Amino acid sequence: MKKLLSLVVLVMFSLTTLIAQDKPDERLQCKGKRKAGDACKSTIVSKKTGYCNAHDPNRPHCTGKNSKQEPCGMIVSKGKTTCRFHSVQ
Repeated sequence: MKKLLSLVVLVMFSLTTLIAQDKPDERLQCKGKRKAGDACKSTIVSKKTGYCNAHDPNRPHCTGKNSKQEPCGMIVSKGKTTCRFHSVQ
């Protein structure tokens, strides 16, 4: 009787654990918007922010200006302030 009871408890625990877990195959989609206004389709997303590298507001962007004197906005490497086009060698 004890074996049957412990088996029932084990099965119930296993079922509740499976039900409580999120689906592991579900992929996150970036919360950012593209220039055209539609949603970003990237699935390579940071779990902390919910954004891809291009749309992550915490990533540093280039401080250089383009030909129209507008901010460049390209993502830069860690510790740098300008992209490869605006860095002076």
